[in-house]
Amino acid sequence: MYEPAPHRKLFAERDDPQPYRDIAALLERGEASLVGANGEQVAMPPQLRHALLALTRLFEAERAAMIETVSREPITQHAAALIGIPHHVFIEDVNEGKVPSITEEDAGGYTRRRVQLEDLFPYDARRHDEIRQFLWELTREAEAGGEYDVTPEEVAAFEERARLGNAARAAD
Repeated sequence: MYEPAPHRKLFAERDDPQPYRDIAALLERGEASLVGANGEQVAMPPQLRHALLALTRLFEAERAAMIETVSREPITQHAAALIGIPHHVFIEDVNEGKVPSITEEDAGGYTRRRVQLEDLFPYDARRHDEIRQFLWELTREAEAGGEYDVTPEEVAAFEERARLGNAARAAD
């Protein structure tokens, strides 16, 4: 049986990106199946298809990826690290009820809080949306006050980068 390593680094050889484009195009069309050497066919679950699509796009762009094995209910410190925010900031949001947590006490009497990944990633997406909205409002105020000069092309480029970032997070 396959036992995943805690961290597995993946990268594609620097060769023709066309096979990755072809695979990505297939995966983007919707449902997909895997076919074994003996012809046996198995439907690919949507989550696996999305992960394979994201990995294929990275390889197409000659980028690397790292897969990390994580608990479905990480402690708050690990959860904060997973989404890239300081632990104390995450704890404040947990205390304010922005993300549900599970409190447990171990045999030594120490209390730990855990969060479910199903709650963590939507919280992270909401947080990014709030930050993006705040930055847009700040930029608009600065523009209105003549403190910030941005061209329509720069705005369009920023919106496209934000859209692509949202699409990548949604695929994950």
